[in-house]
Amino acid sequence: FDGQNFPHSRDMYCVFRQVFGLKDFRRNQLQAMNAALLGKDTFILMPTGGGKSLCYQLPALVTKGVSIVISPLRALIQDQVQKLCSLDIRAASLSGDVDLTRSSQIYNLLYQREPGVQLLYVTPEKIVASDKLLSCFQHLYNRKVLDRFVIDEAHCVSQVNYLFVFNSENLTWGHDFRPDYKKLNLLRKKYPSVPMMALTATATPRVRKDIIHQLGMNDPKWFMQSFNRGNLKYYIRMKKPKNAVKDVYDVIKSKFNGDIGVIYCLSRKECDTTASELQRQGIQAVSYHAGLSDSERYSIQEQWLYGDKKVICATIAFGMGIDKPDVRFVIHFSLPKSVEGYYQEAGRAGRDGHLAHCILYYTYGDVKRLRTIIQMDKNANYEAKRTHLDNLFRMVAYCENVTDCRRSQILQYFGEHYFDRSQCGSFRGSICDNCESKDSFQLRDVTDDAKMIVQCVKDLASNSRTRLTLIHFVELIKGLNFENLVSVSTLYFFTIILGSQNTKIMQLGHNKHKAHGVCSAYNRQDAERLLRKLVIDGILMEELQTTTMDMTACYIRPGAKANQLLSGQIKVELHITGSKKKLEINKIGQEPQSDREKLTSECYKELLPIAKTIAREHNIFNYVTIFTNTMLWQMAEKLPATEEEMIDQIDMITQKKIETYKVDRLLEVLQHY
Repeated sequence: FDGQNFPHSRDMYCVFRQVFGLKDFRRNQLQAMNAALLGKDTFILMPTGGGKSLCYQLPALVTKGVSIVISPLRALIQDQVQKLCSLDIRAASLSGDVDLTRSSQIYNLLYQREPGVQLLYVTPEKIVASDKLLSCFQHLYNRKVLDRFVIDEAHCVSQVNYLFVFNSENLTWGHDFRPDYKKLNLLRKKYPSVPMMALTATATPRVRKDIIHQLGMNDPKWFMQSFNRGNLKYYIRMKKPKNAVKDVYDVIKSKFNGDIGVIYCLSRKECDTTASELQRQGIQAVSYHAGLSDSERYSIQEQWLYGDKKVICATIAFGMGIDKPDVRFVIHFSLPKSVEGYYQEAGRAGRDGHLAHCILYYTYGDVKRLRTIIQMDKNANYEAKRTHLDNLFRMVAYCENVTDCRRSQILQYFGEHYFDRSQCGSFRGSICDNCESKDSFQLRDVTDDAKMIVQCVKDLASNSRTRLTLIHFVELIKGLNFENLVSVSTLYFFTIILGSQNTKIMQLGHNKHKAHGVCSAYNRQDAERLLRKLVIDGILMEELQTTTMDMTACYIRPGAKANQLLSGQIKVELHITGSKKKLEINKIGQEPQSDREKLTSECYKELLPIAKTIAREHNIFNYVTIFTNTMLWQMAEKLPATEEEMIDQIDMITQKKIETYKVDRLLEVLQHY
């Protein structure tokens, strides 16, 4: 599908330059559009910021009919429609917020001889519930002006990694599966000759296959890019629950003072308390979650989009459909529930292509919180719960891995196995914590130690009065008083394998067990990682039970693979800490900048408030609807002196945009530089 000699090529290039004001196609865009305009089913997988939307928007303007875009969120739909209308493109939506009068107008436009709408945005729920809409589709289909169905955020179709929303105590769980998305195969059944396009930035090989099956796509043409977001720096920080908010404050104050960021929290309460504490310490933070009214959420979004509030503390639902390219950091205050979720949420940073930081605060204690949510879900069957746990432990394994490149781990999860670790820091400043670390680790075969530990668990757990509890990291950090433990904790278990002569161990006679002191040569961190690895690998397991105090506890038991280990069928390897050398250079100063870079940055900072003012004057909810951060950076770098130079040099600047939004104020700034 390469080339520019198709029947549609001339019209496509005309729209590309004159309507969208673009100069060059991004990777796979041209090929995907050619395939779509030739009537093929297409599957487009591009990372955030890769230019997915153009792959269906431009073809919709080349053909004469109507393209139906199915999108999951009203916020996303509103943003897209507003952007398209600002370019004089006939776009409309029939989402739930459209009143009856406007809805009737849109239907009238669709029934015109030459439809008055080129792109119609709807939610999957609207399609499934509205016979009137399906009747309209049939009318368009019979007249051969139903051009294509576009399934945006197509991973919502798949139930392969379906996770649930659990509302008790306002805890949230996430994956984007939407039941009505799964019913969209009715489109292929009712309108079999209409081409279909599926788009996503997040899909494992299993999810991709499931999407194709669920939608009934016919021999789709695939256009895929790497999942690698080269400008994102991934790193893990150990979470100390008592000081977690203070640690976040210190990071924001020292590295991101005045920058825009998102902090993802597990619950509404966590959002509120985190935002409140940061506010108290002088950070312009605000809480955002489903417990707020629509007007409150709208107001908070607007304040954050325009930079009046710098940091938003939100549950995982936030961000999908919010176009904010200049997010400099995303912090996960609690453990994400899956690698897909983490990639998607972290990926809301750095959409402008500049360096951004993705920081995850990790403590094994969060695992118990999430496992409790899974256990208490009455709507999930055994298979669903097993999938939830598998996703969770994959995320834990990512956090526990102290040696492999973070970027490489994420890419491998999505089926990319060819990433060269030496390229992790190819974008200046983006090298991940593991690649940057000067800590020395040696891979050791610890199978014999693991066998001894498993046998110890078997021996002690066989006594119904003795329960071994894998108490989470919070309690490990606190340093529990062994004498006050009601049941035997992991901290207690550590004291056995580390060889402690603690009074309780002596009283119970556990100092005589052959596992006593088996890990005496380990430092504390490596011993903890070994135990957690055995749980992650299924050699040990944690059994959730509610105590007499109505608290959830995790009791350690032999796992499904315990006997395989004991019989020699599998081995256990662990990276053990060697000599430590801290990388001190990051504490000194900052990355050097040339004079040119400094001036470019200063110019951009002058252009930004003017762009926001112009947008507000036109009652635009989000200024990037008309002036994206990429456009403003291009202006600062290329410094066009006239309107003609601006059209020629800057992407997405058209004559229509110049006339509508009076960009002379921007040119005045550029002339100073």
